[in-house]
Formats: sequence, structure tokens, C-alpha cells
Amino acid sequence: MILDEYTNHHQVKKTPFWTDYSGIRNCDNLLVTICVINTHDLAPANKEELKKYYLSLKDLRHKNMISILAVESSNDCLTLVKDKAPDMSLAAYQNNLSTHLEIKTFLKISIEIADLLYFFAEHNIIHGAINPNNIFIDCNNTPILNNFLHYTLLNKNLNELTNNEIINEILPYISPEQTGRTDQLIDTRSDFYSLGATLYLLLTKVNHCPIDENPLNIISAHLANQPPFPHILGKHIPLVISKIIMKLLSKNPGARYQSGMGLAIDLKKCLNQLEAENLIENFELGQNDIFHKLQIPEKLYGRKELTDPIREYLKITGGVIDPHSAYLLIRGLKTFELRMQRMNESGQKIAEYLEKHPKVKRVYYPGLKSHPHHEVAKKQMKGYGGVVTFEVKDDTGYVLDFLGRLKILNIGPSLGGVESLITHPATISYYKSTKQERLDLGITDGLIRLAVGVENVEDIIADIDQAF
Repeated sequence: MILDEYTNHHQVKKTPFWTDYSGIRNCDNLLVTICVINTHDLAPANKEELKKYYLSLKDLRHKNMISILAVESSNDCLTLVKDKAPDMSLAAYQNNLSTHLEIKTFLKISIEIADLLYFFAEHNIIHGAINPNNIFIDCNNTPILNNFLHYTLLNKNLNELTNNEIINEILPYISPEQTGRTDQLIDTRSDFYSLGATLYLLLTKVNHCPIDENPLNIISAHLANQPPFPHILGKHIPLVISKIIMKLLSKNPGARYQSGMGLAIDLKKCLNQLEAENLIENFELGQNDIFHKLQIPEKLYGRKELTDPIREYLKITGGVIDPHSAYLLIRGLKTFELRMQRMNESGQKIAEYLEKHPKVKRVYYPGLKSHPHHEVAKKQMKGYGGVVTFEVKDDTGYVLDFLGRLKILNIGPSLGGVESLITHPATISYYKSTKQERLDLGITDGLIRLAVGVENVEDIIADIDQAF
């Protein structure tokens, strides 16, 4: 038994979902939390699904989450051993504030949580219970996320709507699709709604939906009520931050942020503006936001041997083009030669600039003499194209910070358009591949691809320069 490896375990908290005990690991005197989940009323299939979920978390490590150290199951319970969380929850932290939270502190906390949600999405993990009581703040104001909640436990306990803890601590933060009253599937975007509800409270000291003794009123608010924009409740709240929170709180998952990376980049833009200019100007949200899953209509019926090829075909071709898109495609072809001339010229200048930059390790562009196939390209091509690939520090965090500071270049995996687009293949195009698989293809964590558009090339170079 797991508990035999720990001493001095005593109950510290009992919830509708589990009971927490404090304990000390015998081998190294590490202070831990032992979480015992009651699975007695769950069907065997749900028990097995629950066990797989927590086992999938066991090997995950991130500075902003409580690590699960061990998992053991029996007929009536599932036991988890976790690192001990900091003493102060985000709810207590917010209650202790004598005035409103500083915007800079708010942004730093929010960015770390957004980065964590991006990490979860990469591992196909849904937290399921993001709220102020499950986020803890350490002495450095670092947010630490605790208490992953699988939907089988939530569905079981939502039936016990008389429980005060569920009404006060859980219901105000679940997404509309988690209520079971919509036809939307639960995916990683459910966590964004919960984060929006949490950030709304943190910034305004007001819940986005009323805490009501009748839990059905809370559920109804999730489904239908639109809370006031945060900047209306607090003049210290910049409009763009207010819009970010309301985007997170969209009832439709498709209208929310689609990735933690897209959210983090917008929040970092706010923080960079605030630190540089002491104000945050409005900008279009979600320009760098991409949902990392093929979205197929939920009601696709048929035998597996027939529907699977359709899914694979859609991955390659996309949907059927509509008449207006066809018209735009024909119109775009009329200026294609002019755009290619501009891209060739700009691509060459940008590649030469990057090759001389001290923070760039290597540039891949056939127009450069350093390219291994430059002589072949000279014979075959009149111009060398608008795609410039370069390598910087081999660190995903460093690259994402660099991308977040760009003001003209937008993040996107496409190419050949009027607008310049920049992408990080390791986290966008090849996010499903393992690191070794990417390295086998020559894709390092520091690799960046730029598809040059028709903007003024000096503006593009200046934008890259200031982002470094």
C-alpha cells in the first residue's frame, strides 16, 4: 500500500470529491499531500478512465503545477500522493488585498497560468477545475495549480447540488459545457472559461455570475447571462485586458481563446506595453491564436471504416471552398507575380540582415551563399522566395517571448499572403511530434520560419530588431 511509505498522515480537508491528508515520505522526509478519491459509486469503466487520467498526470512536471508523485487504486478508492501546495490560495490572496491588484502583478500571474494551459494542451490534459481555490500563490507571487478534476467526478457530484462547497467553490467557475446542459463537448477550451471566471474575480473582486443559494441559477448564468465588462467595474482596468477576460468567458468555445499560447502572447503584449510606456493601448485580440486540433462536426455518423478516411482527407484538403473564397482566389492570382517580386526582394534583404545578427545562430535561405544548395538555386530560380528560416537560442520560452514582442509580424503557419507571417514549427506545425522526431527532421526548439509579405521591408526588419 502507498500509505505504508508515509507517516504522520492526518486529515486536512474533506471535499465532495476527495479527502486530503498531510503526510511525510519516509525515505526523504518530504512533506506531501495524500489525496484519497472515493470511487465506490463509479461504474467500472469510469473507474478505469479515472485511473488512466491520473496516471497520465504522474510523469508531468511543470513549475506552475503540483506534481503527482504516486497513484494507486483499489476497489473503492484511488489514492494520489502529491507535492504539498503552498499555504495561500488565490482566493485568500485576493481577499487579503487592501486595494485592487496591480495590473502588472495580475498580468505576470495570468501569463504563467496561460503558459501552463498551453503545456497541458500539448499533453492532451484538461484540468477541469480551475478556480481561485485550486490556484496557490507562493512567496514569489508564482501561481501553482493543484487538484485536477476529471469529468467523471464532476458529473457524479453535480447531482449533489445541496453541497455548499460545490455551490460556492465549484459551480461559479465551470464552463457551460461542463454543466451538461449544452451539446458542446468538453475540451481544453473549457479550462479557458474557468480561467476567465477566476481572472474576473481576481481583477474586480466580484464574481462574474451571482453566488446563489439555488445552484440552478448559477448554472443558468453560465448558459445565458453576460456579466459587465471588468473595466466598467474598475477604472484602473485597461480596456484590452477587460476584452481578454470577456473573450475567455465566451459561452461558445469557438469564440474563446483556442490555445494557451495565443492567450499568453496577448497578455505579454499588454505587459510589454505597460513596462515600456506605462499604458496599454488597444489591439486586436487572438491574432496569434490557433486551435491545435482538427475540428470536425460532432455529428458525423457512419461506420468507422468510412468516417476515418474522411477525417484523414480533411486534414490534407480542408473543407469545400465556397463561391466567395473561389472569387478571392481568382482575384489574388491576378497580383501574384507582383507579390512574388516583392517577396523575393524582401526575403533576400531580411535573410542578409538575420545572417549578421548576433542573436541568430543560422539562417536557411537559398539566396545566401552560406546555403548548401545556393549554386543549384542560382541555376534554377529567378528569385529565392519569401520564406526565410532561422535559428535562435534553443529554448521554447525564449522564442515565444520573442514572438510576443513583435508588433507587425503576425503568428501563423500559412505563407504566400499579403501579410508577413511568422511561426514556431516546434509548437505549431509539428506540435504532435516528439522532440526527437522533430530533431530528426532538423526542427529545433529555436527554429523560426518567416513567410515575408509585401509590407515595407525596412519596417519588417525594424520589427524583428526591436523584438530581439
